[in-house]
Amino acid sequence: MNQAPAYNVSISRDETGGFSLLSKRPGPPCGRVVGAMKRARLLKLGSVLAGALAVGFLALVGWYNASSSGVVREELRRIPSPDGLMDLVVTTTPAGATVSTPYEVFVVRRGSAPAADYAVLRIDKADEPSASWSGPTSALVKCDGARIWHFQNFASIRAAGDDFLHASVKLDCGQ
Repeated sequence: MNQAPAYNVSISRDETGGFSLLSKRPGPPCGRVVGAMKRARLLKLGSVLAGALAVGFLALVGWYNASSSGVVREELRRIPSPDGLMDLVVTTTPAGATVSTPYEVFVVRRGSAPAADYAVLRIDKADEPSASWSGPTSALVKCDGARIWHFQNFASIRAAGDDFLHASVKLDCGQ
């Protein structure tokens, strides 16, 4: 099968308002040119999307690291449970003068440092929350009119091996 050669033709307007033919050189068929243009646009769009995803991923990783390991927490109070196995720990993170002070409450093993995994409450826009034990495994946290970012009504803390300590947490924020 013989196929006729394809011509790359450019058309433009001349001074009289008519059209003139600028080139009549053989070139690829029109379908290949349009396909190449679509591929170029898709490649550019893909690059932009990949860049946006990379920036979003890095921001997410940075937020996770800051919330789990890179944050310097200032311990405000530590309240031991009646049985002496767990502590309620109230902390804050210095946030600067223009941002409301965030507070966190943790249930941890006696004497352990608070870790993000053991947070039972995260609030801001309020005074320091009060925390107390109402029983060996029951805690009560009070905060007046706070904005609540996270609340968990229980805590499971690894004691040793496959043994866990469990505590229930009740929240009273007067809302």
